[in-house]
Amino acid sequence: MFQGSSNFKAKNNTFIDEYTNTNNTTNITNIQNETHTYRKYRGIDMLLKASTPEALHDSSECNKPGCFEGTRDEYIRNITGWGRGDWKARQARVLWLEGPAGVGKSAVAQTCAQDMGTRLGATFFFSRHNGWNKPTKFLPTIVYQLTTKYPAYRDYIDAIVLRDPLILEKSI
Repeated sequence: MFQGSSNFKAKNNTFIDEYTNTNNTTNITNIQNETHTYRKYRGIDMLLKASTPEALHDSSECNKPGCFEGTRDEYIRNITGWGRGDWKARQARVLWLEGPAGVGKSAVAQTCAQDMGTRLGATFFFSRHNGWNKPTKFLPTIVYQLTTKYPAYRDYIDAIVLRDPLILEKSI
């Protein structure tokens, strides 16, 4: 079929090689395969690549243990109450959980994240040990999670990232 051919292009073709015990050898060189896939949400794909999915509370790699039954109940009640909007400090848009190493912040946060279920917006578990402590990964990870929950937000963020892909590399 291609004997003596040179410098040709084949576009939008399907080649099927069928044979029945024949010994034909064909050398084909310089074939260019041009495939263009246009996907919706290319900006969201870029956002995902810039994020750290391992740092999510429900990722298989994070797998942090929650609090033991009956421990830290007041903290958990206050935090999940804030998340539901029924806590006295509900006017605060961000809840910051802080404390010295080893006091159980991750366990409290994990328990609260599990308790909040579908009301949970997004999570990021920082970890020096696992390398999940890069500030440039925090916002893309949070924003990506929000785009999976809110379709209108997804369209907006997709357009922003496509307009300026370097936004994913900028400092907070």
